[in-house]
Parts: sequence; C-alpha cells; structure tokens
Amino acid sequence: GAREGNGALYGPRLEQIGIHHISGHYVDGILSGSGKVHMLNSTVREGCFQNGYLHGPVRGAHLNSELDYVGWYKAGLPAGCTWLAVRGGGWLVGDVDQLGEFTGPEIAFLYPDLNTAIWGEFNKGCLVSGRAAIVVGTREENGILLPEFRTTSQKIYKRWISTNQDISCPPHLTDPYESTLIQVKSSNMDGAGEGLFAKVDIPANTMIAYYNGLRLNPGENLAEETGYSIFLELNSRKDKNAKHLDIPAKYQSSKDYSATLGHKLNHSFDPNCVFDNAEHPVHGLVPSVRTLKEVEAGSELTVHYSMDMEGAPEWYMEEWDRHGKRMG
Repeated sequence: GAREGNGALYGPRLEQIGIHHISGHYVDGILSGSGKVHMLNSTVREGCFQNGYLHGPVRGAHLNSELDYVGWYKAGLPAGCTWLAVRGGGWLVGDVDQLGEFTGPEIAFLYPDLNTAIWGEFNKGCLVSGRAAIVVGTREENGILLPEFRTTSQKIYKRWISTNQDISCPPHLTDPYESTLIQVKSSNMDGAGEGLFAKVDIPANTMIAYYNGLRLNPGENLAEETGYSIFLELNSRKDKNAKHLDIPAKYQSSKDYSATLGHKLNHSFDPNCVFDNAEHPVHGLVPSVRTLKEVEAGSELTVHYSMDMEGAPEWYMEEWDRHGKRMG
C-alpha cells in the first residue's frame, strides 16, 4: 500500500544535490504539508510540500538555530529571490537560475555588515566578475527582501585563488569590507613594525579581516622561515599534515601587498581578536580575524599567535615572561 504518516526519504540522488534526507508527512504515498530538508552541511530547511515537492517560502537554519537560508522553492528547487549564508558571516543574495543556482549577472556577495558587497556575475555561487557596492535600498519579492545595490568603484574583482607559487590577486586591490573597519599604521609595540588598527568603534564578535597567502600542502614550506605561516583551517592546529598558508617576504609589507590585512595583526597574550575562518568571494576559504571584545576607534588590534613553546622564537618567550610578570 501507499506510504502513510510520518517518514523520511534517503538516497544517492538526494546526496548529489546536497541533501542528506527529507522528513515529513505522507498522504497516499506523497509528501504533503509541513516538512524538512536535512542538508549534507547539517543545516535544515523547513517549508511545505505540495504533490511531493517542497514549494513556497522556505527557511533554513543550523542546529544552533542560526539562520542559513531564506527563499522560495518551486517544485522542489530554489526559485527567485534567495539568501544563502556563507561561512564567516557573509551571504550570497540574488535571483537564482532555473536550476536553483546562484548563476547570473546580478548576484551579490554581501559582507557581514549587510551593507558592503561585491556585486556582479556569479556562476554556481562563485564570483566571475564584480565590483564593490553598497546597499542603497530594498524591494520585496514574494515576502522576501532583496537588496538594491550601487557600485562604489569601477575596479574589477574576480575569483583569484592563490597557489603554492604565488598570490593570484592584484596585490593592492583592497577589500571593500576591510577598508571600512581597519587600517595599517606603525605598531605601538616596540620593534613590531607595522600593526593593524581600528578605524571605527567595532563591536565584539565582528569579523574584521581576511588572511590570504600562498596555499601550501602538507610537507610544503617556503625556503625561509617567515613567521607568517598559518593553518588554512584553524581547527587543524594539532594536525601536522594540514594545509597551511604562508606569506613570502615580497608580500609582507603593506607597501607591497594590501589586498587582505589579516597578517598585519601583532601578537598579544591578552588579545582583543581571535583567528577564525571565512569564505571570501575573491580568495576562497581563508583564515579570518574576529574581535573578542568591543574595540574603540584608534586601538591596535592584536591576536594570540598560539605558538608551540618548544619551537617559539626568542621574542615570543620574552613576551611570555613579561606577561607573566604583569599578571603577578
């Protein structure tokens, strides 16, 4: 007989489109009414099923209830105005194509401030070519707000993922979001050279900077120790075989490279920032920097380097001793 009552649907065809399983209520063998689509990335999208397909307004969230998706489905596929959360606090926003993909000439990567964007052509969620923009208004489409943008620069941004040989992006194509929050100046720390400072008051838990560099596989290292090596995935710190980024000497000064500024934070054992990860439209998945506490405009931004004491440089050990004395 036909399937009746609550049930779930699994299968390889679902996995091919990013779905782990679908749960809902069956009537005469057909999913009907309220149901859930459980995605492979552990998010869950909720909506109503009509004739076995998700159809109408849909809301998605992580298991901790953090919003992940807002949009409409039509006969089982995303349709029209859609918001999709991106790791690090950003969003892809725009009208999806007939396959439910973020493909088209007017798609935006919206930064965590929900005001700054890179707006232009995307293909399956990846930037093809875009310009810096800001939100200047909104319009409603099927009950969902769609931002309206105005470009702020004619400079072109593309998806320039670094290799193990070189940083691929133009070295001084500054990030439009970083530019609103931070700037490089001489550090307040003795002998530290350059440092990163807040241009404006920044709330706690704000993503403020990206950390781009050469992408190195396990076992690959630059010829000289740079002091800028960092794990690509920050949760891989204990894995000696994890991928990592590094910045060669020719890109370390802001005079030579300023496309991202996360590498300009100096170390502190009492930092106001912490390393994280974020997906960037130009640089891909990279380490990022997030504030731990409220930071006043003009303050220097610092992060704990979390070095292994056995192999730490002398300056790090000396700073640890000074920190211990300050703490009493």
